[in-house]
Amino acid sequence: MNERTERHAAAAGYTAVVACTLAAWHAKVTGQIDAADILACVAVPALGMAFGGVLAAVAPLPPSAKGSLSFRFLLGFLAFDTLLFAVAMASPLGMRADVALSAAAVLAAAWLARGRVRRLPCAHPGTDLAALAICALGATLWCRDGLTPVVVDGASAVFRLWIDSFVHARITSAIAQAASLASFSDIRMSGTPVYLYHYASYVAPAAFAAWTGTSALDVYASFFLPFGVMLTGIAAYALVRSWWGPYPGLAAAVAVVLLPDAYQQGFGNRYLSYHFMQQVNLGGLYGVSCAALAWLFVIAGCRSRRLGAVAVGVAISGLTLFFKAHVFVANALLVLLYPCLFFTGLRMPARAAAAAAAFGAFALGARLADHLDRAPTLRFDGSGAPAYVARVAWNYDPGLFAEWLDFVARGEHLHGVALYAVGVPMLLASTFGLWLVAALAAGFSLRRRVPGALLAFPALVVANYLAMAFALALDEKGIGSPDELLNRPLVWAYFVLAAWTGGAVWYRLYGEGAPAATAQRAVAALALAGAFAFPWIHGANLQTNPRWEGYETYASGSAAPTCLVAAARFLRNSSATGDLVQVSDNDPRFLVAGLAEREAYVTVAQNRPPAAMADRLRELEAWRQMTRVEDIDAFAAKHGIAWYLLHPSTSIAWPPEALAASRFECGGYRVYRLPL
Repeated sequence: MNERTERHAAAAGYTAVVACTLAAWHAKVTGQIDAADILACVAVPALGMAFGGVLAAVAPLPPSAKGSLSFRFLLGFLAFDTLLFAVAMASPLGMRADVALSAAAVLAAAWLARGRVRRLPCAHPGTDLAALAICALGATLWCRDGLTPVVVDGASAVFRLWIDSFVHARITSAIAQAASLASFSDIRMSGTPVYLYHYASYVAPAAFAAWTGTSALDVYASFFLPFGVMLTGIAAYALVRSWWGPYPGLAAAVAVVLLPDAYQQGFGNRYLSYHFMQQVNLGGLYGVSCAALAWLFVIAGCRSRRLGAVAVGVAISGLTLFFKAHVFVANALLVLLYPCLFFTGLRMPARAAAAAAAFGAFALGARLADHLDRAPTLRFDGSGAPAYVARVAWNYDPGLFAEWLDFVARGEHLHGVALYAVGVPMLLASTFGLWLVAALAAGFSLRRRVPGALLAFPALVVANYLAMAFALALDEKGIGSPDELLNRPLVWAYFVLAAWTGGAVWYRLYGEGAPAATAQRAVAALALAGAFAFPWIHGANLQTNPRWEGYETYASGSAAPTCLVAAARFLRNSSATGDLVQVSDNDPRFLVAGLAEREAYVTVAQNRPPAAMADRLRELEAWRQMTRVEDIDAFAAKHGIAWYLLHPSTSIAWPPEALAASRFECGGYRVYRLPL
């Protein structure tokens, strides 16, 4: 087999593994798979590899950084997702047409660039395939609860997913159904402008749902979540491989995708758990993968004196905003400062000028964000730290740390030296656990073998994480939880430290290749096999939080009456995508919205509700008190409400002839088609 044939076979094998993994997840969740599903499962890796090849061929990177199939797939998938996001923002044709247009553009580019793509190196494809297989199996084990997303237990349907999965499903279906992303409404209230959010994470799942007709919640469980976990492992492999070679990259993927985080090591704080946070805020999976790609370019550019690579990396870091805003903020300053410190050959005056420009750009961005209605508070006055440290302390499970931190949890916020003396060790230990000790040991042992730029990278990321936790103010605008920007960057800091440490330990022991001795290879193989025990053990009940009342189990956090679920599914099957569906309790968990995949006149939301929400809720209360069918129908027509789901517990004054006109009834839940 010649070199060209080997490259094609390796790329085809990589595509096949991803496609088969997606198909297996889809079949497990939905119980079936047809031709459209298979086509979608093949299209994801095929388009990613094709686009990645085109972009890798022109990327301003040294040849050694382009030789990885995982790099090509990561680059291609994120680029295609970004392209589709841009097309969907501008096009009025709908998601199916947008996918077709984007795919046609990618295939045309691949055809025109076929000569350059053929000349791309393809070094060590076996380790790329091994890393992919490890990431696919690891993602399957971590996400196995969600691969059986609902279990019916008598009159209750228990969803084995975090409660926010219904919100994610609704955003996915809204994007899949919209004529364009610029036109779809705030999911909380029909006809109101959409709020700023990291929607790019939802575009690929929305495309999958639009092309296959699969329900949005099933796409969430079979694609959105497990594919994101797999992608983070691929990103860890590609990033560390670009520094130290394929086998350290493989160790990095194992560290991120298979090994336990600090909570699972026994440090007792699920609020600082990487694996938990990534599954319940799954945009972080895509944000971390995008940030890893950005840093691959930045670090490679600094080491090889390629300003173009640094510029591309900074641009990709900017795109992270559309995948996960918290990860973008966690990198915004550091990605600008790193080249000032470590770009090879740069003179001191140029470094100082570049650093001043970086600080100025960051300060200007923070100032502008402060004036944007939908941007969180970005004020670095340290005022959020006392409350955040107290919240972290409160989140410890009973036992190990809880007792000696109990005084903090009681609201006696620490200040001054005591705040840092307690808070810094607490965050370091409970975010990173033993990874911190391993990183320090690996860094010390490699201090003469590894360039300072690589030794400093994880230290800078961890320092930046602590700076955000202790310097930022709490969000005063109600965008999300007040401490989100202090807390959520933990997933990026953990990812970097775990990936860097896994790769560094391997590089210290064996260099960039496999162990030379047979006994060493056997030990490494046994260690890898044993590592799969961690996601098997800790993957169960991962999307629960024993410390939070109401979220201790799936039954307490994500259960619903089976008849309510049946009513929502009836609405999905019986209504048109443009129909407004109103729920009598205003659907505060977005359960009906997520399952029925329809817009509501109003849905109650706690995070900074729109100003008109209270008015609409009062109107609906008055509607429920109407006693004439003509008035009921007139209200529905005026506001465009096509369906009404009535809970058995809702007090309503409609006349008997109206209440008897339901199209669906189960366990006291009734669905009405309007006009009655």
